[in-house]
Amino acid sequence: MANKRLQKEYQQIKEMNLDWATVDLENGDNLFLWKCTIKGPENTPYSAGTFHIKLAIPENYPFKPPTAVFETPTYHPSISQKDKDKGNICPEILGKNWSPQIRIDQVLLLLRQMLAEPSVESPLEEEAAQLFVKNRAEYNKIASEWTSKFAKK
Repeated sequence: MANKRLQKEYQQIKEMNLDWATVDLENGDNLFLWKCTIKGPENTPYSAGTFHIKLAIPENYPFKPPTAVFETPTYHPSISQKDKDKGNICPEILGKNWSPQIRIDQVLLLLRQMLAEPSVESPLEEEAAQLFVKNRAEYNKIASEWTSKFAKK
C-alpha cells in the first residue's frame, strides 16, 4: 500500500511545480527516502534561504508519519543542533496530529510553517527558544545570519 501511494504522491508533487519546494528520491528509485528542499517563508529570518531536508518514510506509511531531518544547519527552537541528533525536528511537529490523510506535500508545507511560526513549548534547542521569547530581534538576527551562512542553494 505504501509503495503505490508514495509513487502517486511523488508524481503529484512533481506535477504541482511548487515554487517553494522540490522533491527527489534519494537513491533514484527508493520511494522511502526523499531529498527535499523548501524555500524559507517570506517575512521571516529564513526567507533568503533554501533548506535541504531528508524525509525517511516508514514502511507502514501513511499510518505512521515520515521523519524529517534538516540537512541545512538552521537556528530554530524545534531543530536540534546537537551532534548525534543534528537536524532532527521536534517529534511533535509531525507526530502529534498525524493522520493517514496527510500527504507528503502537506508535510513539506508543515515544515515551512514550522519555520515561519516557531513553537517554544517543547523545544529541542532551549537557548533558541528562550531567545525567541525574550529578545525576538536578537533571535531573528541570529536565525538570519545562519540562513545567510548555511541555507544557500
